[in-house]
Order: sequence, then structure tokens, then C-alpha cells
Amino acid sequence: MEEKYYSHDSSDEITLKELILKIQEYWSELWKYKWWIIICGFLVGLFMGLRAYTTKPTYTANLTFMVNDDDGNSSVGGIGAILGSFGLSGAGGKGKHNLDKILSLSKTRKISQNALFEVVDMEGNNTFLANHIITYKDSIGEWCKKPFYGFWLKDSELKDYSFSHDSIRLFEKLDNQALMVLHSIIIGSKNNPGMISSSYDEETGIMQLTSTSKNPTLSLNLTKKIFQSIHEYYVKKSVEKQRYTYDLVKEKTDSIQFQLSADEYSLANLKDTQRAIFQNKDNLFEMRLKGKIKMGYAALGKALENLEIADFSLKNKTPFIQTIDEPLLPISPEKPSFVKSAIISGFLGGFLLIIFIILRKILRDTLAAE
Repeated sequence: MEEKYYSHDSSDEITLKELILKIQEYWSELWKYKWWIIICGFLVGLFMGLRAYTTKPTYTANLTFMVNDDDGNSSVGGIGAILGSFGLSGAGGKGKHNLDKILSLSKTRKISQNALFEVVDMEGNNTFLANHIITYKDSIGEWCKKPFYGFWLKDSELKDYSFSHDSIRLFEKLDNQALMVLHSIIIGSKNNPGMISSSYDEETGIMQLTSTSKNPTLSLNLTKKIFQSIHEYYVKKSVEKQRYTYDLVKEKTDSIQFQLSADEYSLANLKDTQRAIFQNKDNLFEMRLKGKIKMGYAALGKALENLEIADFSLKNKTPFIQTIDEPLLPISPEKPSFVKSAIISGFLGGFLLIIFIILRKILRDTLAAE
């Protein structure tokens, strides 16, 4: 068998001595520019520190709550039989509403617009929450802001806009445009966080709704109004079928009660008009009325029983949203630290200059070797 031999070029190896010499060489290069590194780190740190110092504080309003929406046994007391008698399907069906559904719901336009058109009193100005947000965004220069390269462009039609009514069906094009802009400001986008955020703890199921702005009163009201909108919409939609069933049974019960009252009045009126005169036809009519009233009482008793069951099913299905902690004024301001920003930015600025010097030397040595 032919043996194969592999040659090894020892010139490709880097000895410990060469490594130490190379490190010394780079260290000498960095030491030559040490003052540049120090000055660069100092200037970057000073700039970022001053930027943190002049940044306006933000105020975060947190609201925590729990959702208890156990369906229970939807067929309790024969509710399925009741619905079947009216040609409807059973009351049960849907499983437990999960917390992800509420998170998704909090970012819908339906929820935001319900909150935006709540009237709120802030600093003596009693108007829609939407108008308060427009005023706030305009005060910090973020409402209808032009891009830096579009200084020659005309001002947006929304520059001095404010909502005058809350009838969304009557909104015109400009109204809808303003509503869409406000919705994006509230929920944010992938690269631009909004004013509202929501989350929950997977272990405890406790949910948290948070609003952040540079106005503490606005943060407080936005959190409360968004939560109120979520609460009302979620509860309403969760029991929509049960509410329809209850209303249907209630309508039927009221109809039976009305007819029974009419029959009782007719019987009383017949007896009053008969006086001492008795005729066979009157006796026949009276017997029929009494039979009808008897059947009416039986039907009313069954209808009231069904109404109670429908009412129980509605209440049993209604989710219970319990507030744990509501935001209160005053809200503590949150602001980046001058010292922390200066130190971190200073080290980062100096490190970036070190990387630049090393890369420049590597490139220079490589070109010189060729």
C-alpha cells in the first residue's frame, strides 16, 4: 500500500514571541493616539450626557387587572331545551377566552376610537381625549411633522385640526385621516413604539396596561379610557349570544303577561256586564276565558322559569374583569441619568475609535506587505 506523507510548513505558525511582539506593536499604535481616544470618549460622553440632561421626563401610567371568564356549564337547568324551543342552538360552545385575545383587542381601532372620543377635562380644557393628544403632540413638535428633507413641502391639512364631533359615520376624509394618525400614535408600529402597551404574566394571568407620555395627566387618562373601552367591548361581545337569548325569552314572557292581563280584564268585564242576567252563550264565553286564563298562568309560570334560567346563563357567562391597581397622580417621572449616559457613551466612543485605529493599521500593514 502506498503511504502518503504530508508536508507541514512551519512558516504558517505564529510563535508566542511573534504574538507578543504583534500585541506590543498594536499597543504602541494605540498609545500614540491615546489623547485622541480620551478626547473622543470625553466629547461623546459629554454630548450624550447633556442630551440626557435636557431630555424631558416621561410619565408611565400602569393599570393591572385580572380576567375571570370561566364559561361554567352552559347547559345548566336545561337551557339547551329552552333555546331549542325557539329554534336556536345551545347556549354553550366557546371555550375560555385567552389573554392573547385581549392583547390583540387592545391594539384594534375599535378600542382606540371608543377611548379617543371620551370627553376628558385636562387643565380646564373639557374636550375629546383625541383633541388632548393632538394638542400634546403639537406641543412637542410631533404632530404633522415634516421630514428633514421636506422643508419645502406645504403644511399638512391636519396642522390645526381638531375633532368637532364623535359621529364616526359622518366623518369626512380629513376626519378619517386624523383618526388613523391618532390610532397609529397610540398603538405604534414595528420600529416606533406607541403610547400604549399591554402584556400579561403567563404564570399568574395578571395583565398590565401601560401608557407613556411626557404629560402625566394624559398618560393617566389614556390608560383609564383604553381599559374602559376594552372592558365594555370585551364583556359585551363575550355574552352577545346569551344577551340575545335572554332578550328573546324576556320578550316572550312579557307577551304572555300582557295577554293574560287582557284575558283577566275581559273576564272581569264580562261578570260586571252580566249582572243578574245569565245566558248560555255568556256561560260558554266565560268558561273559555277561564280556561284561557288557566293556560296563561301555566304558560307564564314556564316562561318565568325559562327567564330565570336565561338570566342565570347570561350572568354565568359574563366575564368578570377585576382591576387590581389603578394609576394615581402624582406619577413619578422617568428620565435618563446624566452620569450613566455620559460614562457609557464615553466608553463606547473611545472603544469605537480604538476599533478604527486597529482596522486602519491592519489595512496599512496588509498594503505594505504586498
